[in-house]
Amino acid sequence: MFAYVDAMIVDTPFVDRAFAENIHDAHTIEERVVRASAFREYLDSQWNSISDGDASFDWREVSTELRDDIGRVEARLGKRPTQ
Repeated sequence: MFAYVDAMIVDTPFVDRAFAENIHDAHTIEERVVRASAFREYLDSQWNSISDGDASFDWREVSTELRDDIGRVEARLGKRPTQ
């Protein structure tokens, strides 16, 4: 999931200008991990602002899977232990 999110970040329009201004080209895997984590947090905040509880899609589940996948990448980089 990390690889997909890493690729789609560059084509995603952002409604939060402050966030958009902080997204930069990432060249190293470490920079890409940081950018993917920030993107997940951005999507979390957007979901919280629109979530009504009756949606057939639940971003929170996907966010958890993405967080875990980012964690696995970090662990392989020696950044943190796997969960």
